[in-house]
Amino acid sequence: LIFCDIVLPDGYGTDLVFELTQNNPQIAVVLITGHIGDRADWNTAREAGWPILQKPIPTNDLLSEIHKALHSQS
Repeated sequence: LIFCDIVLPDGYGTDLVFELTQNNPQIAVVLITGHIGDRADWNTAREAGWPILQKPIPTNDLLSEIHKALHSQS
């Protein structure tokens, strides 16, 4: 499971996730963000089927998305 914030101190989490999933496209991904708005790569991430959760994330929502991501890969 890759659990990654979209905005990182040295770049964008979506760039990191795209790079990591090139070698293993079946890996489960959940993205999070505290930023409001939309970037073009967010749409690409959604097209890849990666959920993007808006912070703050209720615990039940977070656990549900992680569960869905892990079980969709099996």
